[in-house]
Amino acid sequence: MISDEVLLLIVLVGAVVLHEIAHGAVALAFGDTTARDAGRLSLNPIKHIDPVGSIILPAMAIFAGVPAIGWAKPVPVNVSRLRDPRRDSLYVSLAGPATNFVLMAIAAVIAHAALGDPYTASRDTLSSPVFRVALAAALVNLGLGVFNLLPIPPLDGSALIERVLPERWAYALTRAKNSRLQNMLIKRSRQKPEAVARFLQGQVRDQLGKDYRAEHFTPPYNPWEQRMCLIPDGDLFTAIREHRAEIVTGEIERVETDGVRLADGTHLSADIIVTATGLKLAVLGNVSVSLDGAPVDFSEHFYYRNCMFSNVPNLAALFGYLNAGWTLRVDMVSNWLCRLFTQMDAWNMQVATAVLPADHALEEEDLLWGFSSGYL
Repeated sequence: MISDEVLLLIVLVGAVVLHEIAHGAVALAFGDTTARDAGRLSLNPIKHIDPVGSIILPAMAIFAGVPAIGWAKPVPVNVSRLRDPRRDSLYVSLAGPATNFVLMAIAAVIAHAALGDPYTASRDTLSSPVFRVALAAALVNLGLGVFNLLPIPPLDGSALIERVLPERWAYALTRAKNSRLQNMLIKRSRQKPEAVARFLQGQVRDQLGKDYRAEHFTPPYNPWEQRMCLIPDGDLFTAIREHRAEIVTGEIERVETDGVRLADGTHLSADIIVTATGLKLAVLGNVSVSLDGAPVDFSEHFYYRNCMFSNVPNLAALFGYLNAGWTLRVDMVSNWLCRLFTQMDAWNMQVATAVLPADHALEEEDLLWGFSSGYL
């Protein structure tokens, strides 16, 4: 007879797999084919199991006799493809926990029928396979459904809160969540680069399926040692799966009249070539700035609030994030500048200067620390 621990683990794997399939199925019903295209609507558990979240951690918890929780690989959902993104994404988020509650109800009915009268139930009834499986399924799905409704990213409950809040509050919450998740990814990339690389390659593999080629997604540097290209709506992966786009990795030997020649002799025909390297940037575009008749050497000034230069009045030049969306920081700095202008108007001030004393004792910081690329 299967032990209670093994039975709980089997039931948990099934519950998390059906939870994820429900997300993809509801997304498909509302117009998003991403999960289907990635082969994630299959009942084959291999396509959904996360070795750590589906097996290792739950097994350790169950055999240790402590409450266990698990997860499968998240089903990819492209919110922008939903017919009504704000409304339909709520249904997609609720689909997982709702499925667990439905499974719980079905299992509870089966367990009750197998048990019969609880006051007269025999030991054989309590140990019967039907009752044990049904009871385990009811308990596991109840716990999984409740857990996923917690309003903590990246659980389904956080998406629920975002959808029912006023749009302005929801925007602020979503922005805060995405910023923190981005920060977590960057820190993890610094601490465990190999693990993050495997995770990212796994995500791409899930998107491309049989069209995945490791050589195109295995760069000679670790994650976030160079800027990372994100594809939030998955359109590039869709184009590759449909053979409307192709990735070629190689060293450019020369540019020819009708395309590019690689070092291995491959010729790539091209109508347009976009150069992403070899750019030379200059502070303020090499505009000459003087203060009281003396030229300003910006290398001798410290940067304040990512926009102003120390002891240079009424001058702001915004600088965005290197390890996140450039405009994310620019947006925040612009908001700060607008508040500064408003305060200057309130005080009838004409000049604003980020004053830095000569004896400041500040130390220079390498802006490009941790980045190996010659361009950003």
